[in-house]
Amino acid sequence: MIYKRHKIFMYILIIYSLFFVSCNTLNTTSYKIDELLYEANIMAQNKDYEKAITTYNQILELDEFNQKALYNKSFILFKSKNTLEAISSVNLLIEHYPNNIKAYKLKADIYLYNNDIENVIKTYNYIFEIYPNLYDLRSEFIEILIDNYNNDSIIQSNLYDNAIILVNNNINNDIATKALYLLNKDNREYSLLLYLNNKKAWEEFNTPSLDSE
Repeated sequence: MIYKRHKIFMYILIIYSLFFVSCNTLNTTSYKIDELLYEANIMAQNKDYEKAITTYNQILELDEFNQKALYNKSFILFKSKNTLEAISSVNLLIEHYPNNIKAYKLKADIYLYNNDIENVIKTYNYIFEIYPNLYDLRSEFIEILIDNYNNDSIIQSNLYDNAIILVNNNINNDIATKALYLLNKDNREYSLLLYLNNKKAWEEFNTPSLDSE
């Protein structure tokens, strides 16, 4: 009986020891990651991008999908104009953290830098599928579309759809009005849509006014 109790006690002791060692290892790793992250961020702030990326990679060797390291590495790759690696890195981040809005915004910024408007539009639209009420971000998107405005039907339809969402929610009407004015002036199809969906706005754009100059 005494032997049996001793055996059970030894088993418990071994399990406790293994658990303690495991927790201690995790704590040590976590501390090391925090330390490296702090160092990498200081390097990045000082624009020592190469060393910062090396340090973020050290973190990712300890924690393969560390969210902060992946985001910061992607951001620094973009800042150093290494857009191909930046897209690859941010895609890995999105794959493991699909609700990380900052990652999608960074991805859109990289595409915009590369003048890839089609993928900018796709990325913003995906964000709005997840979070339709991000009106400030929607306003930013409209400004991008205005800055890159042309007769492209994809740009025009996205400009119209997003502007109408802001108008209907009475949010940032200045940028929405600017977008709708541009469409109403440039495209009869959107002038008609504006008339059918928002007659008050259409009348505002089409009512003659005195020249104040």
